[in-house]
Amino acid sequence: MIGDRELSQFRREYYELFSVLFLREPTAELLTALGQNLEARVEAAAALHPVLGEGWREVGQFLQKDRENPKDLAAKVTDEFTPLLVGPGIPKITPCESLYLTGTLFGAPLVQIRNFMRRIGIEKREEWPEPEDHIAFTCDIMRQLITQQESSANPDEETQWLNLQGDFIKAHLSRWVPRFGEDLEKFGGEFYQGIGKMVRGFLEFEKEILADWGSEKPAHLIQVKESAFKGPLFTAETADEPGEESP
Repeated sequence: MIGDRELSQFRREYYELFSVLFLREPTAELLTALGQNLEARVEAAAALHPVLGEGWREVGQFLQKDRENPKDLAAKVTDEFTPLLVGPGIPKITPCESLYLTGTLFGAPLVQIRNFMRRIGIEKREEWPEPEDHIAFTCDIMRQLITQQESSANPDEETQWLNLQGDFIKAHLSRWVPRFGEDLEKFGGEFYQGIGKMVRGFLEFEKEILADWGSEKPAHLIQVKESAFKGPLFTAETADEPGEESP
């Protein structure tokens, strides 16, 4: 993990992708980018976790149906996204940790995440409409932690950021995101059903490689499977990023 920039880029781009997909409906440009090199994506993802590969396969099958009409494809995904995660009225899924763990919004998990952010110097921009325990924002917190890891000046500093990643995934994402992924498979359409499997498979991969990182256990160098992804997951314009500063 220490010094492995191919792995950190791979992980960071997945978190960035999920953050974008759950913050707002994806653009035609993003969907076109996701539809490229699908065979290689599926093969590489399946090598990391079978559910991740299955998710990519389902997403790819959906994207191939209208690949010559990206605007029509984006409209179909928007028709999925809006009732699933936004409304009008009550959406089918409210992807916030507080609701999943306590049954109410703005609960203790949100307070814990805000305290974590305050402790390490991560701030939320006003442009982000959702609370900090929303899936889009928690994925972006992980993206920021990985970005800080990548910019570390020495192994000790990198270890600090890896330990924070281990703490955050154990205290938050691993406690509710698997159920969220299952809900996407249950309530989503063709596109977000596949995304639900991708979320579950990727989180299982993350739990494996971060198992020994965090305050509960001493960090040490662990071996992970080499990624077959040699380029970015997507190149479309992404969501605005929350401000960040080094602690």
